[in-house]
Amino acid sequence: LCSHISQHPTKQKPNKTTITTMKLSIAVTALIIANTSTTIAAQSLRGRTLAEELEIQSKRELQTVVTGECTTANFADKTGGQAALAGLLGVANNAATIQATLTTKCKAATEATVAFGEITYKGRQFDKAFFDGETSWNEQVENDGKYVLTQDAGRVKSVHDAAASTTVFEWPGSDYMTNFDNCAANAVTCCYVGARLNGATDPDDNSDVCVVELYAAPKTNHIQANGGAYTIFDASADDKTYCHGFVYSDDEDAFDNKVKATTLFEMAMYDGLYTKGYVRNVPGAPMCGCIEQMPIVSNAACVETKEGYSISTDGDISVYMTYGACEESSLSEKAAAMADAGEISEGTALRIKDRAGSGDCEKSTASFMNSKFLVKSA
Repeated sequence: LCSHISQHPTKQKPNKTTITTMKLSIAVTALIIANTSTTIAAQSLRGRTLAEELEIQSKRELQTVVTGECTTANFADKTGGQAALAGLLGVANNAATIQATLTTKCKAATEATVAFGEITYKGRQFDKAFFDGETSWNEQVENDGKYVLTQDAGRVKSVHDAAASTTVFEWPGSDYMTNFDNCAANAVTCCYVGARLNGATDPDDNSDVCVVELYAAPKTNHIQANGGAYTIFDASADDKTYCHGFVYSDDEDAFDNKVKATTLFEMAMYDGLYTKGYVRNVPGAPMCGCIEQMPIVSNAACVETKEGYSISTDGDISVYMTYGACEESSLSEKAAAMADAGEISEGTALRIKDRAGSGDCEKSTASFMNSKFLVKSA
């Protein structure tokens, strides 16, 4: 057993339903896909390419967008009533029949169609390194017109604009992308200790790093798990760390579970990197990963993808997602609310609170050390 007390890491610079009726117009050409790279093109893709998916979306008929759950009441309210909705779907005007049809169509609409690797199109090594806090996206800082984030990561903005609301990506967790493999606590967080936009070098400070269990992420820090090495941080007021995350239901058919890969893209690449400019990982831990691989921290903001769909004039239903902050003020509060609703277990909610919601590093550190039959020296 290895125990180490250290200072915080030095920063490295570097249901009210609304409706909109619209013609779905997707700028497929906004995405510049480097098909000339045989190495990248050779990566295994189980679904469509992103360009193929957007081409399909661009040909859909007039869409009526409904935000909210996939219910007869929500759709009927925005399509001229139950009879009109039945006509669109081509079924009998019976509430149970309509709901069964909607459920089937909404479930199909939320199936993943595009591999996660299509987002960056730089290959799985780049994606893995990015989520570990590496790559040029995390390490370079704009200087004298060079390393401009909006240019270097311009594809992130293109994917967000063209695809994020209407495309369900495949979950990237695998034996290679271990950051997101088998997330036992149904939660993913990102924690940043640096920034690279507008001359900033530090992120906003919404959390303290308490403990990093080095054995939890050996394929990030390349430290063998044998021995259970860990680091306890003695955070100071000058340390700046920002953490945010999302939690999803146990039910694999639940909306938040099925679209969690799109939520991951929005949180880590568009919101965290492109919009906020937050970069770099807490040393020894991934920058983004399943919460059990991430540092034990005092707090994490909560984000989510809100449920929504669109229905065309010929009765086809597609997903229409909106990313944003949770109603709850923190990830641990969101988890508690989901436990109360039966969407996750109380044990899962408590685990999320222990890892990202104690509000007090002294308490979290003491609890962690007690689990090792240790106490912190004076």
